[in-house]
Amino acid sequence: MFLWSCHHQKPTSFVVGEPIIANIIPHKVNPNTELIFNFSSIQLYQDIHTINLQQFKSYGSFYTRDFTIYQINDLDLLEDNLYITEIYLYFIDNSLHKIQAFTTKNMSDFFLSKYGGAKLVLRDRLNKDIVDKEGAVQHTSGKIIMNKNLSNFKLKWKASDRLISYQVDESDQKNFEALEELINLENQQKIKTQPKYVFTIQSDVYAKLLDRVKRDELVS
Repeated sequence: MFLWSCHHQKPTSFVVGEPIIANIIPHKVNPNTELIFNFSSIQLYQDIHTINLQQFKSYGSFYTRDFTIYQINDLDLLEDNLYITEIYLYFIDNSLHKIQAFTTKNMSDFFLSKYGGAKLVLRDRLNKDIVDKEGAVQHTSGKIIMNKNLSNFKLKWKASDRLISYQVDESDQKNFEALEELINLENQQKIKTQPKYVFTIQSDVYAKLLDRVKRDELVS
């Protein structure tokens, strides 16, 4: 039995499909990559000095200046543009701990195929009712396909050293957890796109490291 609050409804979550994320093998990265680049070649934990950032611009350094964000929104140089419109790279202590990308279409099926079964978090009552009546996914030709009537949810995967999520919000009012840092940073810039779909991959220690640099700023 679920007890509903009129003002603060807790998201419902459950697992869809079989997980395969443990089989992910990091790509080897060539630090001498030319201007043309692959989104899939950007890997967590890379040192900032080993990544060709010529096509990125610095979004800014914050807190104790140990937290740096780079942004790209001109993707003519992106070789494997999976309907991506913007990319953000988050560095802490010169190490890449978070990658974030906005997509122009719902890529849920693609990421379920890529990473396997996921924890599905339903963000509102409407989507919970849809799942109760219609189910969350369909199995077609051996593939997991999301229910296309779902409009406000997050898929989450967890590996030994990273957290991955894909957030979908096709409702009129968007409140992306994924953009928390960008919203709260001083001297923030307006994000040109109004994202409906956000892919995020971050290290399992990202939140702890960010809390540390925030504390360092307070005592500096």
